[in-house]
Amino acid sequence: MSLEVDPPWRDARATSRPARLAARVAAHGLPEADGVLRDSPLDQETWRQLVVHVQHGRVPGLLLRAITDGSLPVTEEQREEAQAMQLSASALASVLDDLLLEVTARLRGSAVDFRVLKGAAVARLDYPDPSTRTYGDVDVLVASAQIDRAVGELERAGFVRRTPQLRSGFDRRFGKGAVLRRGVGLEVDVHRAFADGPFGLSSRPEELFASAEPFVLNGIELPALCAVDRFVNACFHVALSGHLRLSSVRDVAQLALVTHLDMTAVRERFRAWNADAVLARAITLTWRILGIRARTELTEWSERFEYDKRARRALAASTGSRAGWNLIAIEGVGALPSARLKAAYLQALVWPSRDFIDAMNDRRGRRWIRAGSALRSWLSAGRPH
Repeated sequence: MSLEVDPPWRDARATSRPARLAARVAAHGLPEADGVLRDSPLDQETWRQLVVHVQHGRVPGLLLRAITDGSLPVTEEQREEAQAMQLSASALASVLDDLLLEVTARLRGSAVDFRVLKGAAVARLDYPDPSTRTYGDVDVLVASAQIDRAVGELERAGFVRRTPQLRSGFDRRFGKGAVLRRGVGLEVDVHRAFADGPFGLSSRPEELFASAEPFVLNGIELPALCAVDRFVNACFHVALSGHLRLSSVRDVAQLALVTHLDMTAVRERFRAWNADAVLARAITLTWRILGIRARTELTEWSERFEYDKRARRALAASTGSRAGWNLIAIEGVGALPSARLKAAYLQALVWPSRDFIDAMNDRRGRRWIRAGSALRSWLSAGRPH
């Protein structure tokens, strides 16, 4: 996942006229979604801004579908541009599919248990037409005890880890995962959990390997998460993202309204992980951004949900006005169940390895250093864990 800060007006929560239209495009095809988005073509300036939101939101397939269905009238030039956007997005997806097959083959060769996340898996399992769900990187989940082996295998294949491990053993005990790159723009996210910080540390990622749902990619069968856990993953991404893409919001709606979910299992998963606030925020954001009118058990529950102090603090660490790695790290301490784990976690944050310090010339590194400084100040002030 890229840590670059994008202009706020491109965020899925933006409220400009082109942004709102892009959100309606992202909702196209959902139950009770608006059938006709406009009655005449957009002027060129508004179209240009819509295109930016669509590209950044990774929903060109839905834009082309809305045009083809007659829901969004366009000029011939605009139609050609939409077709070109989708062709480009499909070409990138094809490259990423080949990369995913290489990565998963290497993981299998190293006896690493994995599940394919988001992207190629969600496109094929949850969307009637996979071409309407495009993506920009490869995401895999690996078992906690095997993450070091997985990262090492990919590094031997020429991938370069963006940020070194904080301290030896941190990834498998506390981390969300590792980002690896090869070539220009090819990125693989190796996850151990769905999030950093308090909600990631209170989750139980080992439970995600109890089941799998297969999908076929270029003739090869790969394991994805079961439908319930694909929905959990989508909700974590929407609720805890400082910057949000339309494709991620559509995933939550698609799984909630189109994929057949066991809602009892959904609620139980979030409850067991102390993450009810994540589910409530994801549903509230999704329905508001996409303007969904359909009422469900989840929407009624989310409207009644009351965020306690812990939940508000944990969410604010990732998405509030002062959100950043320092708050995420500090809030994560309270999510750990024992003094021994708290001590190991704090030691890694306050005194990272020399390799990590030497590599700290990117933005994420500086954020972790600030987190360490904040924690040292926090501890020296005698604040309780």
